[in-house]
Amino acid sequence: MTRDLVLIWHVHQPFFVPDDEVLEQVQRSYEPLLAVHEASPSRPLALNVCGGLLRRLARLAPGWVARLRAAVEAGHVEPLGSGMFHPMLPMLPVPRARAQILADADTKEELLGVRPRGFWPTDLGWSHHLVPLVAEAGVAWVAVDSSAKVQAAALPAWEERHVMGHRVLAPEIAPLVGPSELGEIHALQFGEATVAALLRHHALSWDLIEQQRGAIRDAAAREAWLDAVEAHFDAGADLLVLGDDGERVDPQTLLGYQATLEGLEARGVRFVRGEDAVAGRAPRPIYLPASTAQVDFAPWETCADDRVCLRRLEAVQARLIAAERRHGREAVAPLSDRLLELEDAALTFWKFLRRTREPFLVGLAELDAALDALPA
Repeated sequence: MTRDLVLIWHVHQPFFVPDDEVLEQVQRSYEPLLAVHEASPSRPLALNVCGGLLRRLARLAPGWVARLRAAVEAGHVEPLGSGMFHPMLPMLPVPRARAQILADADTKEELLGVRPRGFWPTDLGWSHHLVPLVAEAGVAWVAVDSSAKVQAAALPAWEERHVMGHRVLAPEIAPLVGPSELGEIHALQFGEATVAALLRHHALSWDLIEQQRGAIRDAAAREAWLDAVEAHFDAGADLLVLGDDGERVDPQTLLGYQATLEGLEARGVRFVRGEDAVAGRAPRPIYLPASTAQVDFAPWETCADDRVCLRRLEAVQARLIAAERRHGREAVAPLSDRLLELEDAALTFWKFLRRTREPFLVGLAELDAALDALPA
């Protein structure tokens, strides 16, 4: 029986992280991760380095970027697309989402020599209206969290509840998804655009990297996790997609990561590229509802400070979109490029810290002033 695994790692550092911290991540995580897969051609890796970070690394760590390009050319690494600066794409206006996606694709074509065919949305934030935007960038498949499939397969029903002494009907959602269905590939269609969706297995990905008892950290947990992987295939699935942040592979987890890869191969798992997994299967059409790696969007808008920051961002986005229509895209290109950075989802996911909030608010104020200075 086929036991294919698409292994995806994603790396990013927001623009406000100092250069020395970025270089530390290169040494601690990015170099060892790449080295493991360079040494084992039978274990191809799907890797997303957000375009903004990749361009920064071309300046700070050009040797690593050269190694990455060589690994891409050799087929050891399958490069993935994303937003240029780690944006939560479903929450952006369409023109801004398009700008993020195309800027990232252009950057990777320039620095890695190839336009990515796979796509890792920031924190797996997905919405159906993104299908034509990623297809426009040349994307053939996108990773979506398996929680979206669970929601898509929910059986709508109603239950009786009592509210203020009155009987009412309330929605009761009963998911109907078998284990093997989390290994399926689906076709997402929006108008004439179509991309395939690979379902990142939510539970098995979490249990791989969990900070206390993840399989790459704890030998006892590793065996239990490998048993769970085997159960996934024994249930009838022929594909498993795992993915999370590449920074999870570090000096403390590197040996555990290597042992995990060896354990997977010992149990008959074959590592494949995402594009090859799609090519060998017939995707089934489906509508996948909006979702994220955290299932919903709550972590990105949980408090007054989040809402204020997002409203400020939305106001500047609207002004820039209007300025592009009035003056032309080229006239406001430098402002658009600066806004790409300020759309990073770290704006609201990293809570309450001066270094994560103040740079955004100051940057948005500077963009507001620049837009004020444009001709009427």
